[in-house]
Amino acid sequence: MKSKFARLRLAALVSIVCMFHAAFADAGLYRMIKVSWTPPTENIDGSPLTDLLGYYIYFGASPNTLVQQFFAPVGSLSVDFPYPAVGTYYFGMTAVNNYGVESSIVGPISTGGQ
Repeated sequence: MKSKFARLRLAALVSIVCMFHAAFADAGLYRMIKVSWTPPTENIDGSPLTDLLGYYIYFGASPNTLVQQFFAPVGSLSVDFPYPAVGTYYFGMTAVNNYGVESSIVGPISTGGQ
């Protein structure tokens, strides 16, 4: 018999919003992005989500090469994330539960070269 946790899938995050602002680093100019979200409340099967651990934020120079860069614990609703000042970059995120089951990725959202 398969574990019920093997079948558990998290529902996608309700929304992901990015806001951009410039910041200065010691070595030169970089940008900061504020990634914020609405937390999920249920699993993909409609059952209540009671075991949310947090969120993984993914980053990359193309929408097809996103790499996990940051973990935000449950209770977090946003994170400031630095990225290079030149070029367009992409962000996405997932929710993860206490058993390591990860939702489908939401995004990617582009910085649009800002």
